[in-house]
Amino acid sequence: MSPRGAALGGWTAEDRYALRDLGHTLLSEGRYDLARNIFAGLVATDPSDGYSRFALGVCYRRLNEEGRAVAEMEEALRADSSLLGAAVHLAEIHFARGEQEKARRYASMAEALGRGRPAAAPALARLRRLSKLAAKRGGAP
Repeated sequence: MSPRGAALGGWTAEDRYALRDLGHTLLSEGRYDLARNIFAGLVATDPSDGYSRFALGVCYRRLNEEGRAVAEMEEALRADSSLLGAAVHLAEIHFARGEQEKARRYASMAEALGRGRPAAAPALARLRRLSKLAAKRGGAP
């Protein structure tokens, strides 16, 4: 979270973290509309908060608003280029769309970000499988 955003909207850093936690709880419960509202509020008060942009993108993806999901995740990576999850989601979306060049760019970014991070191994393996499948089918997996 950017220092500038810590007190925006009258919220302290602790308030923002509490809202993030609530948003994650709502996401895990499948309450995507409510989670989206939480993360949209966080982004509105601090547009440079890459993590909240990423989480908002996840909400949009779960709500089948793929265009908005892509836009938020791309903004998230512009704000914070270390967001492995955003790179993974963007690669998956572009593989599904048959957009090989974009998919491979984000998959390559995810590989670089995930290097040395054991928790990233399942997501990176999934991207490798999608890449091979897309290559065999000449586009979309």
